[in-house]
Parts: sequence; structure tokens; C-alpha cells
Amino acid sequence: QNNRALTLSSTNLTVNNAVTLDDAGELIHTGTSNLFLLSSLNMSLGGINSAGGTVALGGTPTGGTLNLSDSTLQLLGSLNAAATAFTAPTNLDVSADAALTTPASADLRVTGLTLNDKTLTMGSDLAVANQISLDAAGERIVTAGNDLTLSAAPSMSAGTIGSTGGTVTLGVASVIGGGTFDMDGSVLV
Repeated sequence: QNNRALTLSSTNLTVNNAVTLDDAGELIHTGTSNLFLLSSLNMSLGGINSAGGTVALGGTPTGGTLNLSDSTLQLLGSLNAAATAFTAPTNLDVSADAALTTPASADLRVTGLTLNDKTLTMGSDLAVANQISLDAAGERIVTAGNDLTLSAAPSMSAGTIGSTGGTVTLGVASVIGGGTFDMDGSVLV
């Protein structure tokens, strides 16, 4: 990026190769456009700011800013954003089996979660406001000892919610029609 900012104006951008942001002036502003980083994001400084649309990525940034408010974060692979200044997206879309880790100080609360027949392994606590649907055997949420809060009753006909520690909180009474609810060593509230 040569220490410059890039602003998308009513256009989507897809990048097939790795993207490196290593200067505070290297910023990508998506506005309401979509940004698809099909290879890894290597970010130590700079950042991505989105005010809508979809930001699709994976990788392990070692710094910088991921401001995804009012956007959809599409996981194309695991994303470890623990070292970034992270603002949670409105929606989370899992397009590949992935682990998601955010900073301990970031409150990962999303409105919607779509699993797309994939597995989400949580590296941080996660709260989902809207109903999630698990309707395929490959759809799994693995809490990995983190807390999961589902404010709406999940729609479950297949798939797995598995927790081996932490707390799973269901905001309303839930009827599970299928799938697996594995709470080994966890607290169900």
C-alpha cells in the first residue's frame, strides 16, 4: 500500500494475494462496499475500517485496527485478532472451518451468525442476538472453554454445540429438535 489509505467508493474489491499493512498510514476504508481478502491478512499497523458490507478474511494480524461495526465479517479461515484494536461486526458468516479469537477487551456480540455447514471454534466469548440455525451435520460451534450466549432459542435439527468449559447461556426456553448439545464440563444457564 506504500503508506497510503485506500477508500472504496461504491465498488467491491477482491484481492487474491496476501495483503500487508505495516504502517499507520496504510488503511483500507470500505464504506458500505465489500472487501474480500482471499489470502492472509498480515497487519502490524494500519487497519481496515468498514461501515457496512462484507469484509472477508483470515490470518493473524499482530497489530493495527479491525473496525467492522455495521458490517458482516466473513471468515475464510481462522482469524486471530487478539493483538488488534477490534470492533465487532454486526454479523458473523463462517465460510470455512475456522477459529475466531478477539482481544479480551473486545466484546464480541453479533446480531447474526451463519455457519454454512462449517465449524466455528471460539477463541473468545461470543454472544449472538438472533436465532442461529444448525441444520447440517457439519455445522458446529465449539466453545473451547469460552462463554457462549444465545439470546434467541437455536433452531437445531442437526449439527453440534459443544462446550468443554465455560458457560452456555440460552436467553429463552429452547426445544432442540435434533443434533447434539454436548456440555461436558460446562455450565448451562
